[in-house]
Amino acid sequence: MIIDRKDLYDQIWATPASQLCKRFGFSDVWLAKLCKRHGIPRPPRGYWAKKRNGIPTRRIPLPRISDETLEKIDLTPRPAPEKQTISPVLKKSPPKREPAEAAITVNSRLTAPHPLVDRTRKSLNASLNLDSSMRDRWGLISTREEGCLDVAVGPESIDRAMRILDALIKALEARKCRVQVPGEEFDRRTLAEVDGKLIRFRLTEKVQMKLRPPSPDRVRSWLDTMHIYIPSGEFRLQILSDHGSYTLRTWKDGKRKRIEDQLNDFIVGLVEASEQMKASREYARLARIEEERKRRIREEADRLRREEEERVRWVEATLDSWERWRSLGRMIRDARNRASRLGRRITPESRMGRWIETAERRLAKLDPLAPMVNELPPSTPVEGRLIEEKAGTSVDDLEGEEGPPKG
Repeated sequence: MIIDRKDLYDQIWATPASQLCKRFGFSDVWLAKLCKRHGIPRPPRGYWAKKRNGIPTRRIPLPRISDETLEKIDLTPRPAPEKQTISPVLKKSPPKREPAEAAITVNSRLTAPHPLVDRTRKSLNASLNLDSSMRDRWGLISTREEGCLDVAVGPESIDRAMRILDALIKALEARKCRVQVPGEEFDRRTLAEVDGKLIRFRLTEKVQMKLRPPSPDRVRSWLDTMHIYIPSGEFRLQILSDHGSYTLRTWKDGKRKRIEDQLNDFIVGLVEASEQMKASREYARLARIEEERKRRIREEADRLRREEEERVRWVEATLDSWERWRSLGRMIRDARNRASRLGRRITPESRMGRWIETAERRLAKLDPLAPMVNELPPSTPVEGRLIEEKAGTSVDDLEGEEGPPKG
């Protein structure tokens, strides 16, 4: 329900907050925040006790506000955010501290690899056997073939990378999380479907930068650089944003733990990323709802402003017509009075008579109030007297010296 700011102000100062909240179905905290947002003063502490005991009280005036969108108030309480629940996948996922027998194990040899791993391994080995031009500028090998995993490692690390990914994918599938690739050309994304959300991840190898050794036999060109990059053997397992423009989380080889020992933590990280994605989308959904609410309030305020401007223009135009109507009435009355003072008789055939006849026809058309008065329902004699007493004047007073001629 949408009401005017002034209406809510009047209700707040006419009804205690507890009763007002019960009437509209929201909390006193929500009402306090609503009043603060729209600049509505509230009764101070002890106000209602003084009023009940007949002690004089003072109402704080409603201040003006510059933001017209705040003149309309939506009294629909915002739904409280749903309590965060633990995803079923998170419950099934292994905790970060598990018994040794429950941890994900990476085999020392790749046997019966997952189809995605097998396809990626064959593609990487085929690229390696062609020539060194298949390496990127960092000296790493990756594949652009359809249906392959997002992995970039040095030639000596292909076997280790495949064993890690094979153990990871099989562990995810055992936890009802599917790993997929888009299967489109030049699309190297690897996606883990966790609790209905697709999360992108990849496996890369860190490189070391070294000075290029001098060689008198090599022809220098402007494309040459002073450095070369050598794979270091240190792996990084990363969770990426949707478009891969930035990294959300990274697990890497360390002095105490290698990637092989952190796969359980990585799966928990995938589940946490899924929960964050759901929370972000819910936040975005609520933000869109709030923006839509503000848009409706702005549109409603604009509509009321335009209607008010139109009514003002209508009243101004009516006032101009009314002034002309009264002026013409006074002119007709003055013409009759002059002829009467001079003892002259106005005949229909006389010039004055013809002018008065034309002026009176025009007078009937100029009256701006006549159409509106004729639309009103008839009143009883009692109602008519009450209306006259309330207005402080009578119809005869309005049609006196300043009104049009009575004929």
